[in-house]
Amino acid sequence: MTLKAAIIGAGHFAYRMHIPVLAARKEVMLDSVCRLGADELKLIADEFGFAFATENWHDVLARDIDIAVISSPHDLHYEQARAFLEKGCHVLVEKPMTLNPDEAWDLVATAERAGRELLVAYGWNYKPGLEAMKLLDGRADRPGRTCRLPHGLLHAGDFHRRLIGPVQTCRHPARPDHVGGTRKRRRVRARTIEPCAGAALLADGPSRLGGSRRDQRRGIRHRPA
Repeated sequence: MTLKAAIIGAGHFAYRMHIPVLAARKEVMLDSVCRLGADELKLIADEFGFAFATENWHDVLARDIDIAVISSPHDLHYEQARAFLEKGCHVLVEKPMTLNPDEAWDLVATAERAGRELLVAYGWNYKPGLEAMKLLDGRADRPGRTCRLPHGLLHAGDFHRRLIGPVQTCRHPARPDHVGGTRKRRRVRARTIEPCAGAALLADGPSRLGGSRRDQRRGIRHRPA
C-alpha cells in the first residue's frame, strides 16, 4: 500500500528531517509540498521529486493524500492540522501543537471523530539508545561512579527528566555565559550514574545544510555556482 504524503511548511527542519525520512520509506510517496518562496519551493520539489508544489496550502486540500506533516509557523498549526484531519488525513504536527490549549483539545476531538491519527513531533521518544537510557531510571538508587555526558542538554519539564530521574542543580565552574550583557555562570544539571556510552545519548548529528545562516533557516541547501 502506498501512502501519499504532504509537507505543509517546508522550512529548515522539514527539509532536514521530515522530508528525507519520508523519502526513505518505500511505502511513502511524496505527493505535495508547500512553502513560501517560489525559488526555494522549486528547489525542494525537484530535489525530492514531489508531484505537486504550491505556495498556498489550501491547494493541497484538493489533492488525494493520506498523510500531512504540519511544520509551518506556530500560529498556523491549529487551522491547518484541523483542515487535514477533517479531510481524512493522518496528521503529524510540529511543536508547539497549538498556541491555545482549547485548540489542542479540539484537534484531539477532531482526530477521534475522523478516526485518524494525530501525532505531535516529539521525535526523541524514538531515538536509538532510548532503551539503554531507560535502564538508568531503574538504577537511580544504586551507587555508581560519576560519568560525563558530553554536550548533553536536559529539559527539566520533558521526558528526559522523567527518564534520568532526580537531578542535582549545580554551577559549571568554567563556562560563563553572556546573558543580558552580564556574565552569569551556566547552570547545568548533574547526577551520579553508572558509566554509559556517551554515543548512545540520543544525540543529533550535524546539519547536512551548508550555505549562509539565512539559507539554513529557510531550509535551502547551498549549491555551488
